[in-house]
Amino acid sequence: MNRAPIVWAVFVAMVLAYADFTSRLSLDEIELSARVAESAPDNAQVKFISEEQVTEISLELAKFEKPKPKVKPKINKSSEPKITLMSLAEQQKQQGVKKALFSGENEYSLMAIYTENKEPFALLSELHLLSGKAKPLKLLEGEKLANYTLQQIGKNHIELVEGDRKVSLQLFLKSQS
Repeated sequence: MNRAPIVWAVFVAMVLAYADFTSRLSLDEIELSARVAESAPDNAQVKFISEEQVTEISLELAKFEKPKPKVKPKINKSSEPKITLMSLAEQQKQQGVKKALFSGENEYSLMAIYTENKEPFALLSELHLLSGKAKPLKLLEGEKLANYTLQQIGKNHIELVEGDRKVSLQLFLKSQS
């Protein structure tokens, strides 16, 4: 297959595109104002305004601009959501399969289970319920979480023990009864 005609056609198209592009960019301000004046009707007068006139017009227009009021939103303390923490008695009744574990002012939930150097570890989220701040926690088997000890790490759950109570935190638990 002979590619010479295709190469020449591409070359000619590129030369024409370059010429068109450079001719559009080579217009300076004088040529542009001359073209505008030429294209205007004979009885029209084209004038350009000075910097002083621009400033004067801007000052006149500024009179019509309304400043945005600086308003602080009023916080109605009665409309703020009240956070009720789980009582100590309720916290001590937690057992079985859970999506989250409450201890003090914190809520702990299981985010992921990983293995590092053939040793599994659990990644939990510790959410401080009063401040709303969360931070990640890394736990290995045998380590403490509040008053609980991490007894076992499974594929999709961990088991925490406090005395004779066992709490299993699950990954992907849809609903909690």
